[in-house]
Amino acid sequence: GISGREGRQAVNAADFAVAQFRFLQRLLLVHGRLNYRRMCKFILYSFWKNAVLTLLLFYYTFISGFSGTSMFEGMVWTSFNVILFWPIIATGMFDRDVADEKALDNPALYENGRLGLDLNVARMVEMLLSALVHSLILFMVMMLAFDNMDTMHSNDYYSFGTSVFTWLVVTMNYRVVFVTSTVNWVFVAAIASSFATYVLFLAVYCRSGWLSPWMYNVDVQMVQEPLFWIGFL
Repeated sequence: GISGREGRQAVNAADFAVAQFRFLQRLLLVHGRLNYRRMCKFILYSFWKNAVLTLLLFYYTFISGFSGTSMFEGMVWTSFNVILFWPIIATGMFDRDVADEKALDNPALYENGRLGLDLNVARMVEMLLSALVHSLILFMVMMLAFDNMDTMHSNDYYSFGTSVFTWLVVTMNYRVVFVTSTVNWVFVAAIASSFATYVLFLAVYCRSGWLSPWMYNVDVQMVQEPLFWIGFL
């Protein structure tokens, strides 16, 4: 509703209200457009990262004899979204592809939102295909780097799964950097916080022998494996 000479009837009946018509220009062309693009990036990235994780677990069923065994230890797997939410939240709050003045001077930029160009069936299919490709690459690197899951020559299942999970975290953060237009100090801090959260989690979890004796010292064993670092490349 717009508050005008006719009174406040429209304002009282509306969910949102502005004082003057001229405020609509910036509200739509700047804030509306930015919120739409940020929301689309947030949704597509969230679906993409979970699709990659799910596909990796699906591939693993074929090399685990359909035993139902998860590639990742339970608590490590649960930390996935907790570790990775920092960067995409920063993108969803601060990403800006063009300056406000340029958005106001070029109203045609608003067409992306009006026509739904950033989030539609085609973009969802593209996202799923990208997840398929990335998950296959991760799976192939995993199988080539750790032949017969022989980590540190001891067939260490937990070191193997944690190594793959670490590669997955790095890949996810690389992806969010790729889709982000604005790289400011907040975004850099969010990326650093994501990695710091993961390192801190492993450091604590792999030292608590009473909580998870099977994960004790896994992080140390993992980083001593040369193939683990080669996998980053």
